[in-house]
Amino acid sequence: MLPVRIIVILHIVTFIVNAQLSDICENSGKVGICVLLEHCPAAIKLVKERKHPKLCGFDKNDPIVCCEIVTDVVNKFGEPGDIARQICIVYFDVCISECSEYLTDTKPRTTTTTTTSPRPPGSPLLVAPFVVDGYDAYPLEFPHMALLGYGSEENIQWKCGGSLISEKFVLTAAHCINSGIGIVTFIKLGVHQITTYSIHDRQFKVKNVYQHPDYDSLQKYNDIALLEFDGELVFLPTGIKPACLQLDKQIPDIFIATGWGATEYGNDVHDTLQKVNLTLIPIETCQRTYRPGRELEKGLLDDSQICAGSVQGRGDTCQGDSGGPIQVEIEGSKMYTLLGITSFGKNCGIVPAVYTRVSYYVSWIESIVWPPEA
Repeated sequence: MLPVRIIVILHIVTFIVNAQLSDICENSGKVGICVLLEHCPAAIKLVKERKHPKLCGFDKNDPIVCCEIVTDVVNKFGEPGDIARQICIVYFDVCISECSEYLTDTKPRTTTTTTTSPRPPGSPLLVAPFVVDGYDAYPLEFPHMALLGYGSEENIQWKCGGSLISEKFVLTAAHCINSGIGIVTFIKLGVHQITTYSIHDRQFKVKNVYQHPDYDSLQKYNDIALLEFDGELVFLPTGIKPACLQLDKQIPDIFIATGWGATEYGNDVHDTLQKVNLTLIPIETCQRTYRPGRELEKGLLDDSQICAGSVQGRGDTCQGDSGGPIQVEIEGSKMYTLLGITSFGKNCGIVPAVYTRVSYYVSWIESIVWPPEA
């Protein structure tokens, strides 16, 4: 039997469009991404049926096909996390052409490192140990970061953060849906400094809001939401990239929090995106600070919440960081895996804060962001 690669060459050589890996393509009227054949289940299925997937070109001798992400990937899987895992691999392919000089592997994997590559000259190996007088992120260091805006287009107030996880969805905290001036209205991506326009900035209007069905604004549980924005983001050449989802409960002991939040309790949001190293705090230790009460009737829940802070110093998130991520780098890729979402805390930098655990909600996220076809 002929190998898949040879079958493709024999059957679809006339379909070559001279596109390259990670280019945006069109497939049957739908937007797709040029990825390796082995990472597009629908294309593999067509080849086995001796039909013609749309070919973008070749990476050496490996076929690159136009893969329409939602329909080509989602319907292959049924177990929780399967969709998100495969989507992450596809997005990883999108990154290859831009990040190839940093890659040492072709499969995404999480790592406990808290550094990113490359770092600006003179920057420390580890970021500052606290947000107060902390360390600025550099432009697009965290390419999935989203800024959430409220109010009218003439007077947008940026109050929360979020994380891009697909071409159309941002993951954030449920309590960020509604602020003191109304419902979240805008999403801005590619932002480094709030008050300075960048060629990387992309602004969208919020189209649909998906609050977790078990969220109660009077409680501190299930603090997670999805925002769908109008239009569809083209990742390259903007430098904006989605983050992957953590699929299991086990997470590293050290990770990074990012946001434009205040650098002192009670201050305004910070103009430049900040980053801070945080350490995982055992939930039992955190229970001493957050005891069962009106907003935490069951106390902290280890399955769906993460407690984190700084063992030394005042590392923490603060007002304005809500909805933003805690994350680890996917080694060498300039992409990240989302571990949690900034939820709530007390007196910034004094005690640990609490984060919504992403892995607990993967099935719910998949059902909205990548729903199977009816």
